[in-house]
Amino acid sequence: MSALRSVPKPEPDLNAAMHDARIIVANARIWAFEDECIRLGQMLKHAPARRQEVFDFLQELAVSHGLVRTLGETLIHSMMVAGAEGGDA
Repeated sequence: MSALRSVPKPEPDLNAAMHDARIIVANARIWAFEDECIRLGQMLKHAPARRQEVFDFLQELAVSHGLVRTLGETLIHSMMVAGAEGGDA
């Protein structure tokens, strides 16, 4: 009769999990920013005179959350414009 040996479980790959977490959080920020561009863009239909104020706010928001650095000024701007026009970037 042979003795059963227990096979040790491999350690979880924390490096891979931390990498995944970084991507998940970054994506959540991007999605949230895009949602806010659309939401504020819809509100601008009732207050078009405040367009520049909203664009300045969204730009500040994107900079403070590292989205401009990560995605670039062009994509952030296109997301803001698309939101103001009621669509997706």
